[in-house]
Amino acid sequence: MKATPSRAFIDEDSGKVLRAETGPRKGRAVKIVLVSLLAVVLIVGGTGTYIFFSLQSGLGGGQVKVPGPRPTTQGPTSEVSNPGDPYAGRALNILVMGTDSREGGNVEISADDDLIFGRSDTTFIAHISGDRTRVEIVSFPRDARVRVAECEDGDGDIIYASWATVKFNEVFFYGWEQGGSQATGVACLIKTVESLTDVYIDAYLMVDFAGFVDVVNAVGGVNVNLLCPIYSENAGGLDLPAGVSKLDGWHAVQLARARTGDGLGDGTDIARIQRQQALVKALIQTVMDLNLVTDLSKLYDFVKKALASVTTDLGGNKLLDLAGFAFSLRHFNTDAIYGMTVPWHYVEEGGVVLNEWEALPIWEALKNDQLLPGEEALPPVDPTQSTVPTTPGATNTGGGLGPTSTPTSPIMRPPVTIQTEADCEIW
Repeated sequence: MKATPSRAFIDEDSGKVLRAETGPRKGRAVKIVLVSLLAVVLIVGGTGTYIFFSLQSGLGGGQVKVPGPRPTTQGPTSEVSNPGDPYAGRALNILVMGTDSREGGNVEISADDDLIFGRSDTTFIAHISGDRTRVEIVSFPRDARVRVAECEDGDGDIIYASWATVKFNEVFFYGWEQGGSQATGVACLIKTVESLTDVYIDAYLMVDFAGFVDVVNAVGGVNVNLLCPIYSENAGGLDLPAGVSKLDGWHAVQLARARTGDGLGDGTDIARIQRQQALVKALIQTVMDLNLVTDLSKLYDFVKKALASVTTDLGGNKLLDLAGFAFSLRHFNTDAIYGMTVPWHYVEEGGVVLNEWEALPIWEALKNDQLLPGEEALPPVDPTQSTVPTTPGATNTGGGLGPTSTPTSPIMRPPVTIQTEADCEIW
């Protein structure tokens, strides 16, 4: 058997490999697991938003305690098994939160007043099927009026806001402010989502503005296609041309935030949710197309940068469990990412209300790991197919760290179109 490097010692400052020890080809398998792990980051992440895993020493701090009673944990729905996957055979429901905290570096990105207690302005359930062939993203309108579930503070006492009626994006805020910690805010939001859906939430992922910027920059930017130009004064003066562009972290986060302006439709949060879901798919696609197996120092650098960007409790913060779960998604077909918004309607007195009866088939599908209404199953990626047709070069121009006409890595498949035709209508 040919000996290949199985262990590498890396300089933390430069990211260069200092010394490698040789051994069986299991070293390659380890790298494949790590790369698969990085792919999972996007699948679970949202508006914006990905998950990342790295060295065990960098994990932890994301555990939350959700008070009972809670929905039933979903049992196995598939016989598909992968080495090291602690969730083998069963689906996962991961609550992804994009917060608008202005704490620290976030205020520079948003150009708004300092707001330490952030709101969950982007929230969705990412359902990963038991056979690892599809991901459903079900988003909650941020302005929907909901009742806060019975949340607890750090001492186990019921917080003041429990059973109050608030906007959906304020649940996290009240849980954090009145519960005493960010963890109580996360737990309160999980409990409220479970009370609305009767769907058990297995884990959560949280990212703020600055974290989202770092993640996008860590993957070298994300390719998107726009049907028409976008300009939004309220999103940092975001100015993007029509066609294919490669966005850095700042432009990507402003696109995720943008709600009003040219090329943004009717300016509602509902229309923005559709664009955010498309951006999430574009990010997933970017990570899946990265070829990090052959560049260990680049892989290490990427993981190191991503490590500080996201808070999560997936896999109980155990590196081997996270890697095993990531490995189970190595053949995932990024075309099998489906997005939808919880049904809703406007009310005369103002605001948005969720359509509870209309949403029941969605929650039943998630609980039983079945296709959502109108969804079609797609096969996993063929592992023997190493490449896919590339897309012609982009036609837009740009300078600095903004949209560029020549991506630094090839576009492996057509870039995701972010807008709908309705976004390009003049309102």
